[in-house]
Amino acid sequence: MAPQFKSRNAVARSILEKLSRLRSTRTAPVDTEGLGRIIRSADTLLNDAVVLEVLLGLKAAGAWQLSLALASLLEAQAPPPPPKGKKGQARHHPPDGLTMGELLASDGVTPRSAGAMQTIHYNVLLSTFAKPRRWKEAMEVQKRMDVRRVEQTTITYNALLHVLEKSARCKLAMKMLKQMRARGVAPNTITFSTTISACARAGEWEQALELLRMMEETGVPPNTITFTAAISACERTGRWEEAERLLEQMERMQITADAHVLNACIGACAKAGQPARALELLREEFPRRGLRADLISYNSAMAAHAKAKDFDGALALLDAMAAEGVRPDLITYNTAIHALGRGGQCERAVALLRQLPELGLVPDGYTYTAAISACAEAAEAEQALVLLDELRASGAALSTLPFSKAIAACAKAGRWREAVALLEAISEAKLPHNPLTINLVLRACRDGGAAELALERLGALLAHVEAAQGAPPVDAETAELAEELIGMAVEMAEEEKEEVRRRVGRAVKLAPPRRK
Repeated sequence: MAPQFKSRNAVARSILEKLSRLRSTRTAPVDTEGLGRIIRSADTLLNDAVVLEVLLGLKAAGAWQLSLALASLLEAQAPPPPPKGKKGQARHHPPDGLTMGELLASDGVTPRSAGAMQTIHYNVLLSTFAKPRRWKEAMEVQKRMDVRRVEQTTITYNALLHVLEKSARCKLAMKMLKQMRARGVAPNTITFSTTISACARAGEWEQALELLRMMEETGVPPNTITFTAAISACERTGRWEEAERLLEQMERMQITADAHVLNACIGACAKAGQPARALELLREEFPRRGLRADLISYNSAMAAHAKAKDFDGALALLDAMAAEGVRPDLITYNTAIHALGRGGQCERAVALLRQLPELGLVPDGYTYTAAISACAEAAEAEQALVLLDELRASGAALSTLPFSKAIAACAKAGRWREAVALLEAISEAKLPHNPLTINLVLRACRDGGAAELALERLGALLAHVEAAQGAPPVDAETAELAEELIGMAVEMAEEEKEEVRRRVGRAVKLAPPRRK
């Protein structure tokens, strides 16, 4: 289906209607010849205002490829900028990346100044790249502005920073902020807020706070959005005390803290496992500021209780939601099941999962994984296997984690045969193995006296990974367990033992370092 382009300008609307027929999908290559014909047909009607309306129409439709192609064509039509006059500076040469526009120009389009790309047009073009997160294209366009010596304003940099923020490119955003200041382009509140948000998305909380301090030094006033971004940076890394200090700073500066700010503070408490403070924010700060806690507020507070293994607190919040008229969603129940699991409440976790269909909710992969994890804590292998079978039959997306939790349940229950079978099931499902899961199976086999089987499966698994040139899912503990099993495997031929030892040793050397 062709994209629907709209504009208030009649000429722009006519051009957009023709552009909409150039391709059938948003990902198809742009018909550059057709684009050239459409632009030539507009002739003298293609003025700066029309170009702006066309670019706005393309942006609204998410047609970033067409926007970029149009910009390249218009760049090729315009006369090149005069050579730089300062000594030691090179004369202008067309930059790389404009071959499409040059090709179109050679197809009969004559240079013209009307309808040429100006700052306002580039600003719209840059903003078009934000939603699809095309940061590389945005950076290339900015370089083209440099080459063509097109003025770059605060709005230009804000548009570029918005693309980088959406793409979580914190370091690059910082570089652009430094560049604009060096060029004498004044950053404003939006500039800093967007850069802080880029740092938040990248988990760079220290950098976010440094930017907030920089705003104070440069006299740029922060607003609610600025602080929301900074507190979100703290939330992502569980820096709850820093988030609290920012909330206090907002109050001192008389900047309104809305529900988004308080939710981010609760989220920071959740990451850090601070249920008491999360509860204070929920029950005291929201009413004090005339705000009403929402679904995100309760889910985050429940997550704080789950992190602290306080299932009673999590369930109390679930009950409180009904009293406050906040309807729980699947995330709410998943968090409650997770809290029960961390508290070793297997039966209650499974019972809550069974209630979901009655509530109009469909359990997903996370629901089952949380319940299987509860079974692992309680060494309820049979129930874990039943839940894993249900998950596999449900059609939900699978990951290694539910298999790992089921293996843990089997290992705790001494059911090494099922643990080995689940290890093979991971391979059959084409899911990645990890050292923790493999080591669980090896320990279960060691404790069950099945050394030969464990070594056989380990050798076969490593041979498969080696053939596929994948990252070996082993660590130093795997090697230690393998040596224990080799010592126990009295019925295994020596050459077979050596082969396993060789494979394990090589795999450990090649294995990526364990993340802490």
